[in-house]
Amino acid sequence: MRESTRITGIRPFAWVATALLLGTLAGCGGEDEGAREVIEETREQVDSGLEEARDRVETELEALERRIDDLRRDIGEASEEVRQEWSQRVDDLEERAAELRRDVESMRDRGEDAWNAFAERARRAMEEIREGLDEAAEELG
Repeated sequence: MRESTRITGIRPFAWVATALLLGTLAGCGGEDEGAREVIEETREQVDSGLEEARDRVETELEALERRIDDLRRDIGEASEEVRQEWSQRVDDLEERAAELRRDVESMRDRGEDAWNAFAERARRAMEEIREGLDEAAEELG
């Protein structure tokens, strides 16, 4: 069975949060303390949504890394011909995953705009890794 998690940024959530914030502020009638609380709550919700998106990427990446480890183990038990054919391909998948892991780590403290730009690249990279693993599983199967 294929593992899949949709990886996206949180921009739609941020727009909704902003709209709610503006609507609440419009009805505050100058209540500065209430407005500050709403702003802080909204900021916390956006941060929480961003953290959830990051966690989804990390969870899917961990699953791909486990599949790479399993594939490497399977290749180790295969014939010499299969090991020669697939060894470099698995090395390439492993390097792509490691590169993506480094990118995810570097994005940890970045803001929403940077994350949204990165999320699509991460989704494509994970899809390419997943396709390579699926191809290997089918051929080694």
